[in-house]
Amino acid sequence: MDPLGEKYPSLNPYHYVANSPLNRIDLDGRIDTENTIEKLTERSKNLKQQAGEHREQAKKDAKEAIKTSGGFNLGLGFKFKLGPFKIKIEGSFAKIQATTDLGGQGDIKVSEGMSITGTIGNVTVGFAAGEYQSLITGEEGTTNVPFFKMTKGDFWTSASEVGYSVTAGVVNFGQSVDIKKAGSAIANELAGQAKTAAANTIDLYLGIQNLTKYF
Repeated sequence: MDPLGEKYPSLNPYHYVANSPLNRIDLDGRIDTENTIEKLTERSKNLKQQAGEHREQAKKDAKEAIKTSGGFNLGLGFKFKLGPFKIKIEGSFAKIQATTDLGGQGDIKVSEGMSITGTIGNVTVGFAAGEYQSLITGEEGTTNVPFFKMTKGDFWTSASEVGYSVTAGVVNFGQSVDIKKAGSAIANELAGQAKTAAANTIDLYLGIQNLTKYF
């Protein structure tokens, strides 16, 4: 489907550059522009600027996507089996968790609450509820979070993250990758490359145009 089809109802995908190939040019397959040196130069400049913005966003997203966490949890809990199911109920009254990403942005939260999880095989579903306060920003709030994980040893994946976590007594440590942020980083990098390629195509065309002046 043509994303700009509604903007140009009188044209169809077979009307290359509005049937005017001598006067117009289409460099990215989306929209044609007047084939003038000034407009093409400006188009190339804008594409390079947009490519740079995409790449900067890709770097930012990549740094925010990977997080390292560690902390400890003091609480009570118990587990029991019900046929093939394993049920675990835990309550924490002093959980401190620190997180940081590759960009150095982090937080330390103190929380209390409880969680209920059910596990069959490698699949875990559960619900966590509690209150927290950030020691960095002072933010306070409550959490009521249903969650779903698939675990294999220390490694796990959920709908939004993938990572690993190690627990020894009350101490835990782990790393995770935010799938949405990682996807955004990849998408922005690809968009940056595509716009750089389009700008290079314009520059090549302009270079050829300049050369033809001498023949």
